[in-house]
Amino acid sequence: MTGDLQTQVQEALDELVDSDVERGLQVAVYHNGRQVVDAVAGLADPATGRPVTSATPLYNFSVCKGAASTILHRLVDRGPFTYDTPIVDLWPAFGAHGNHNMTIRHALNHSAGFHDRSGPGLRPPTTWGLGYSIGTLGSEPRDPETAFGVGGVGGAFAYSDTANGIAFALTKNRLASDFDTATRIVGLVTDALATSVRGR
Repeated sequence: MTGDLQTQVQEALDELVDSDVERGLQVAVYHNGRQVVDAVAGLADPATGRPVTSATPLYNFSVCKGAASTILHRLVDRGPFTYDTPIVDLWPAFGAHGNHNMTIRHALNHSAGFHDRSGPGLRPPTTWGLGYSIGTLGSEPRDPETAFGVGGVGGAFAYSDTANGIAFALTKNRLASDFDTATRIVGLVTDALATSVRGR
C-alpha cells in the first residue's frame, strides 16, 4: 500500500508541475510514526534549474502555527506562564502601540484585535494568532475532531489526525490564493490510508 501511495502522490505532483499549475513542491506523509510518502517535483530555482529535494526549504508561512501553538500549550502546562499572562511580560517590545493588555490567550484564539487596528501608530509589532484548527481540507472546521490542520498563505498546508495516525505536510514555491493543490493531495492520501485501515 505505501508504495502505491508514494507512486500516486509522486505522479500527482509531476502532473501539477508538468501542467504548470505548480513550479516546485514537496510532500511528506507519516502514518503511525512511519514515513510512507516522501515526494518532490519541479524546480527550487528556475533561474539555475536546481530541482526541489526533500531538504529544499520552501514557503510554509502559517504552517508553523501548529508547532508554535503546541509549544505554548506545553509551556503553560509546565508552568512558566499561564494563558492569562500578558505578552509584554515575556516580550516587552510587544507593548508598543497600546498592546499592553494582550495575553497569551488572546494570541492563541485570535482575539487580540489586530484585525480592527489601522492608522498611524496603531500597527502591531506582529500579526500572529496561533490557536485555530481548520481540520482537514475539504471538511468542516473541527471535522473530524481528531484532526488539526493549518494552512499557510500561498497554499502550504500541514495537518495531523491522531485517530488515524496521519501526519501530512505540503510546501511549495509558487504562492497561490487557494488550497487546490493541497486539497487534491490530502484527498489522495486520506483516501488511500482510510482504505488501508478498512482493509486490515
